[in-house]
Amino acid sequence: MMSLRSQLRIGYAVWVLLGMTFLVLAVEKSEIFLFALFGLLVVTGWFVMNLRCPNCGARVLYAPVRIGSITIPFVTSWIPKQCRSCRSSLR
Repeated sequence: MMSLRSQLRIGYAVWVLLGMTFLVLAVEKSEIFLFALFGLLVVTGWFVMNLRCPNCGARVLYAPVRIGSITIPFVTSWIPKQCRSCRSSLR
């Protein structure tokens, strides 16, 4: 099984490489490739956002921020060293 960091890197690489390819095809060939670009954005975003801790199942990139009594949902773009809910190592 691949580590979370490897899965995140693969998700980012697929997003960049296929995104650039679809963008060039949309400019050079047909605007229909913009739909493929949007679909790629949705699929890779869903994949990356659903990476979970192997121990507790919490989403790894979800990091809520508390300001006073208000909790603001926040999503990071990197995987932390340890899980925010169970404190297990994510390396």
